[in-house]
Amino acid sequence: MNLIDNGDNNQIIIDDTVNANQAMITIHGTNNIIFIQENTVFNAKVFIQGNNNQLIIGKNCRINGNIHIRQGSKITINDLSTFVFVNLFSLEGQVISIGKDCMFSSDIIIRNSDEHTILDMKTQNRLNQAQSIYIGDSVWLSEGVYILKGVEIVNNVIVGAKSLVSSNLTESYAIYAGIPAKKIRSGVIWDRQLK
Repeated sequence: MNLIDNGDNNQIIIDDTVNANQAMITIHGTNNIIFIQENTVFNAKVFIQGNNNQLIIGKNCRINGNIHIRQGSKITINDLSTFVFVNLFSLEGQVISIGKDCMFSSDIIIRNSDEHTILDMKTQNRLNQAQSIYIGDSVWLSEGVYILKGVEIVNNVIVGAKSLVSSNLTESYAIYAGIPAKKIRSGVIWDRQLK
């Protein structure tokens, strides 16, 4: 693992059983926490900027991709979840929470902030506030899925390739697809094994 720690009081707690040989972690800030639990394969690039950010990864995960956390934000990835290649952006004090036994394909983007401000011309009020993202257990995101701020996805959902998820997905055991993603079928389950 390649670690650059440009800060104070950062805690990096990685269980001895974790395989992080290809990981790269860069921290600019203080009081940040990275906690990676047992038997996880962690080959991501992590960029943490600012103070009081958190990255918590559960047991028996396989994580590949890029993880950006800034401005006192948090990302949690629960046990048994796997990423082929996912880009996570948690900013502005918000959360990205990913449940247990999720299966995420490649070229996926999940972001809870636009990173730039959109203002009402008359009032100068900000129109695009950051919002947390919550993804339940056993969610399968197919290749190229994009998840926007404020989205909640219930347990046991499949999202089709190249879909844009801009609103909540509220029915379990369903497939959603399209731009924006809409329910296209109910009464389905998925399995990691090809049968």
